Amino acid sequence: MLTWRNKSELYMTGDILVNGVSMGADISSISAYVEQDDLFMGELTVKEHLMFAARLRMDASISDKDKSARVQEVIHQMCLNRCENTMIGKPGITKTISGGEMKRLSLASELLTNPSIMFFDEPTSGLDSYLARMIVDSMKTVAKSGCTVICTIHQPSSEVFEIFDDLMILAMGRVVYHGEIPGALQHYADNGFPCPSNYNPADHFIMEIAIVPGEEEQSKARIGKLTESYEVSSFKVRVDEMFEEEKIRGGGEMMIQKSKVKQDHYNTGYLTQFHACLVRAAKLTLRNPALKIKMFENLFIGIVFGLIYLRTFGAPYLSTEVGDINGSLFLVVLNTSLGATFGILNSFPGELLVFRREHANRMYSSGPYFVAKNLAEMPVYAFYPIFMCVTVYFLAGFYPHAANFFYFYLFVVLVISTGVSFGYMISCLAASQAMALIVAPAVIMPLFLFSGLFLRSGNTPAFLSWIKYISWFYYSYEIAVYNQWNAVDNIVCPFTNMTSQTHATCFNNGYDVMTSYDINPNDISLNVGCMFILFIGFRAIAFVALYFRTRISTR
Repeated sequence: MLTWRNKSELYMTGDILVNGVSMGADISSISAYVEQDDLFMGELTVKEHLMFAARLRMDASISDKDKSARVQEVIHQMCLNRCENTMIGKPGITKTISGGEMKRLSLASELLTNPSIMFFDEPTSGLDSYLARMIVDSMKTVAKSGCTVICTIHQPSSEVFEIFDDLMILAMGRVVYHGEIPGALQHYADNGFPCPSNYNPADHFIMEIAIVPGEEEQSKARIGKLTESYEVSSFKVRVDEMFEEEKIRGGGEMMIQKSKVKQDHYNTGYLTQFHACLVRAAKLTLRNPALKIKMFENLFIGIVFGLIYLRTFGAPYLSTEVGDINGSLFLVVLNTSLGATFGILNSFPGELLVFRREHANRMYSSGPYFVAKNLAEMPVYAFYPIFMCVTVYFLAGFYPHAANFFYFYLFVVLVISTGVSFGYMISCLAASQAMALIVAPAVIMPLFLFSGLFLRSGNTPAFLSWIKYISWFYYSYEIAVYNQWNAVDNIVCPFTNMTSQTHATCFNNGYDVMTSYDINPNDISLNVGCMFILFIGFRAIAFVALYFRTRISTR
């Protein structure tokens, strides 16, 4: 809670004192916080990540050359030279840094700003003894440079434990001991709890203050004895004396000036934030291994759809083919929409975790990040559908005109972009990725049903008719059908002896097809406009949700 992070809905009171001087509610301006979980954009290299952090976390008055020099200094200090040009790591990337290197990178990211205090939340969790020793050695190096290092750690190995200079043991919210490690052994021994020979002191200290099931009263009595004894011990007197000495020296007065920085302050302006985020987003997008897979996936789907609905390109249309062609158009709408939406739902929530941490570090605000990400990804969403558009358009024998193909391609890009917008919106509104993946299908289903293919507009219940107006399936399907049939002047009816029932299935031209599907050609421009409104509207809702969620989590 000293770092003013992960406080959720807790109500907290009290003062934060540094050398006897109150720092207010938030000391982030003079401190850094290395969290337990290591979260990074995996497609960046170690050096690229540190340069990005340096540009946004170090003072704007410092030149890029000096920032680069500081990055190299930190890389050397944290022994990351070997992997500075290695990708941090994500599923799909083969050569990545190790767990220990990732933890040291977390430390290096916070060390860039030369903080006066560094907090570590269980830095050795999940690491083997060798890597744990390396991490604690790195922390020791930071401490020797003049930074106060405060670390929570659970039952470290004896080798790791010996590295620490100062020890504070807490139990039930009270101080069991505070001081040097040899004093802790003496304190426990004086109270009747000596550490056995050849036994890890850290394990002994924890075991003696653990609440043992079935022995709650005895456990609490041991804790009470140790805490009460400490309050009147020479160890506490020594700590109090050191505290008074630091208070008299006035070290806290120097720090209080930095702590008065506004809580919404960023080291750089919005333009610099946007530029840094845009460059990073472009690298992430181009290096994303899923991008190549997406291209082959679209090519494969285009071939499959085209072969299923295969017809001779440019051949006259038959009335019996109308339903198949319209069905293939709807499958294009459905596949591109769902592919875009669930692609975002499977990737964006993970990136949001990194965003929230970096936003909490006041590296950049929501606006520059969100706009930069959108701009960096738009060219990709405009490029990869071309593989599917070319194959399905010519294999399925859609209307043979260059302008119609061009409009078909633009329409597919708009559908994908709207699906991405919807994915952004659900990701930002949902509490977690799992929740987003549950909510999205439930919301998409009614939008899908009101596309116009499964339920005729005139047969829609009045109290549900409004749903089609927020369904991009509805608008996009009408646009696709219009683009296909608007210029078709003649459709061949293959029947010679037609009954009245058979005659009803025959179409003379494209206008008859659109009429049978309740599509008004005069509404197409409006449909395109509504698609753009949904495309922008979903993203606007996503941004507002992102803004308020980060504002609540960091206030």
